[in-house]
Amino acid sequence: MLNKKYFIYKIASILIIIISILISSFIWFFSLQYYNNLLQKTFEYRVSENIDNLNQRISHYKYALISGAALINTNENMTSKVWHDFISSLDLEKNYPGFQALGYSPVISAENIASFIKEMQINNPSFEMFPSKKSNLYVPVKYIEPKNDRNNKAIGYNLYSETTRKEVLDSARDTGLASLSDKVVLRQEIDDNIQAGILMYVPVYKNNQKNTIEDRRNSIIGFVSGVFRMNDLMQNIVLDQSILDFEIFDNKEQKEENLLYKSFNETQFEAKFFTNKEIKVNDKIWYISFYSTKEFENNFNYSKPLFLTFFGISLYFVLLLIILFMIRSKKLLQIKSKELEKVNKDLLLSKKKYKTLVDQSLTGIYLYQENKFIFANNHFCEIFDYSENEIISTIKPSDILKNKNEFSIDEKSLHYITSSSKKDGTLIWLEVYENIIDIEGKATISGIAIDISQIIEAQEKFENLFNFSNIGLAITTPQKAWLQVNNKILKILGYSKEELFNTTWDKISYDEDLEKDLDLFNDVLSGKIDNYQIEKKFIKKDGDIVETILTLSAYKRNNEIEYLLASMLDITDTKMKENLLIQQSKLAAMGEMIAIIAHQWKQPLSLISTSSTGMKLQLEMDMLTKEFSIEALDSIIKATKHLSHTIDDFRDFFKPKTVKTTFNINESISKSLKLISSGFKNKEISIIKNIDDIYITSYENDLIQILINILNNAKDALLNVNTQRLIFLSVSISEDNKNLIILIKDSAGGIPSDILDKIFEPYFTTKDDKNGTGIGLYIVSEIITKHMKGEIKVNNVQFTYENKDYLGAEFRLIIPLEK
Repeated sequence: MLNKKYFIYKIASILIIIISILISSFIWFFSLQYYNNLLQKTFEYRVSENIDNLNQRISHYKYALISGAALINTNENMTSKVWHDFISSLDLEKNYPGFQALGYSPVISAENIASFIKEMQINNPSFEMFPSKKSNLYVPVKYIEPKNDRNNKAIGYNLYSETTRKEVLDSARDTGLASLSDKVVLRQEIDDNIQAGILMYVPVYKNNQKNTIEDRRNSIIGFVSGVFRMNDLMQNIVLDQSILDFEIFDNKEQKEENLLYKSFNETQFEAKFFTNKEIKVNDKIWYISFYSTKEFENNFNYSKPLFLTFFGISLYFVLLLIILFMIRSKKLLQIKSKELEKVNKDLLLSKKKYKTLVDQSLTGIYLYQENKFIFANNHFCEIFDYSENEIISTIKPSDILKNKNEFSIDEKSLHYITSSSKKDGTLIWLEVYENIIDIEGKATISGIAIDISQIIEAQEKFENLFNFSNIGLAITTPQKAWLQVNNKILKILGYSKEELFNTTWDKISYDEDLEKDLDLFNDVLSGKIDNYQIEKKFIKKDGDIVETILTLSAYKRNNEIEYLLASMLDITDTKMKENLLIQQSKLAAMGEMIAIIAHQWKQPLSLISTSSTGMKLQLEMDMLTKEFSIEALDSIIKATKHLSHTIDDFRDFFKPKTVKTTFNINESISKSLKLISSGFKNKEISIIKNIDDIYITSYENDLIQILINILNNAKDALLNVNTQRLIFLSVSISEDNKNLIILIKDSAGGIPSDILDKIFEPYFTTKDDKNGTGIGLYIVSEIITKHMKGEIKVNNVQFTYENKDYLGAEFRLIIPLEK
């Protein structure tokens, strides 16, 4: 009987042991899978964390470049000192580690590059632009900070001379966005420690004109550049605790020439975890390969918990055997003690993991009870520059978290922004989130603090730029109400801020300009256009009229207009000067015409005098016959008719006409030549015409004034040359049938190249004070561009006529045709 019972217990014990081994094996297997998955997820988390840090760093640096572009755009008197002070305020070494340099490079045309170099050599006699290769456009490095041996090597370097840099400059110009280059060798590499380099460019446009690619290309004035050495840039991006290896390529082909950065040296260690990621950095794709390190994998020692699991289960089944054979309570207590020890170890392990995660957080985390801190993570201590011991033992929450709001019974959370001070007294701004939680029966405040000092500082800088800009700036609603205005706009309009807020902008608009403005404004609201610019008059508070250039654009969120941004430039004084110049031009033209009239009247008046004197003499001598009287009187009548026609011609020219008419261009040119014909007599000047029979709708008298001015200038120039004196005048329609093209060319040797681009400036003349006012061609330019909405261009041209070569100036008038 005993043997049978013993046999049963033995069989039962064996079965229990076998079952326990199987269960332990299953637990071991699933535990192994669990810890492998945990390690994989931790690896993926670290990868994501590093990618986020990289994106944040690049984005942070991009906005530094954008702020530099804003400085260039809003500062008309930019100097190297202003740029130096701006870069110093950014504190690149502290706030933007990895920045090798931050510079500005203007876009210079070929004809202006010599004057640019001279300007730079005023303050820097040794300045040279390199390489010296000729080009249509140059983008030389003008300012670069901080000043050091590396960065000084880049001053004067033409970014447009190298293909990689040129491609990224063109991309930034055409898109209007920050653009990143592929791998380059930096001009700053002056020693053997050569690192892979990248460049970031942000375009700067004249008057922020960047609606279309064509607008951007025409209005580009320069680029703000960020220069990075990749090893320096990557420093501090990877968290110390992440212990991951990675390498970055700028091309999908992972070759050495595409390698931007590698954080490790080759070893025999084979990573258990690895992944390839593609991330978009501005307009570029970076390909990053992440690898786990030996240190990373060793941090997760899963053999011990698995061993404890196996050991605990084995003990459990041993306990069952002992219960079956001995039923001893002491053994049960031992097993319970072992299980409790395991739980404690797991708790300690979990607490350690939690503390590691909290300490790695990029936000300040804290706990306090009864105005006394009981916990603060590393970042919270770094925000205030206190040690953890100082925070816990000496600093009270009310000393550094100066919020006046208190929790109420039904309020469990709070969000506020407050100012505080670091240990050294430096002012900082914090955004704080707090909640009430229960820890061991005590009400405890759990909080997160984020340092937003740089954001507050940026907001203050923006407000200063807004409020103290030299241009009037305003924010309005789609209902035409004023939301915000700067000081300049108050000065332009003469109203106080409160007075403007109590009205709408259409109520202080000049009636004649309002309809056109409202049409464009409604087009913006309907989405037909995004922005517009017009010349517009406003009625000031004192009743005076102020003339402005108004630019308005829409700010949209979720495809809905939230508000509108307006800029206003006071051009009242400019308009008064333009009107004065036009009046001076008319008086000058009138003086010239009076001289022409006097010249054309000389012969008819002489004929009248001769005929009347002859009649008087014959009458006194009693020799006057009927036939002689009729002949003399006919001569007098013919002469007086000629005088009358001359007056009619000039009166039609000076008669003001503000309405467009349809006229024949050939007839208008004939009128112009007739009015100045006396000035061309006996000057041996040949006028060769090639004019199509074309009718246009425009301002005829304005066109005649333009032609007279250019033809008279050509005549004056031809009188100073010994070659054959020729003027070529041709008229045609452009290929797209949208414009009338008038070409006026002479053989006077051309205009000196150093003054060619100045001849349309007011009061610029090459004639002496007696013969030149310097406003003729300026008025011609103003009439064509602003009144007739056309264009005028001038170039020196070489041409052949009757087998002879000539050099002269060619004026090209482009006048829109109205259908």
